[in-house]
Amino acid sequence: MENLFMKFMAQNKALAQQINLLNSKLGTMQLAAANTQIGSCDLCEIQGHTSDACAMIQDLASPEQVNYMGNGPR
Repeated sequence: MENLFMKFMAQNKALAQQINLLNSKLGTMQLAAANTQIGSCDLCEIQGHTSDACAMIQDLASPEQVNYMGNGPR
């Protein structure tokens, strides 16, 4: 019975060490993500958003403009 208890305690200690290591790595990853800056947009060259989130693309994707380019509904 004591041997089983010792195995349990050893496993518990190993799991606690793994959890502490994972928490440490997660904290490092969160700091790195917080310090990462979004680059400037390739379309408008304004910092703070990526090209796929640029307002210029969203304006171009309006149905009126798409219909004009495709000569409207038929």
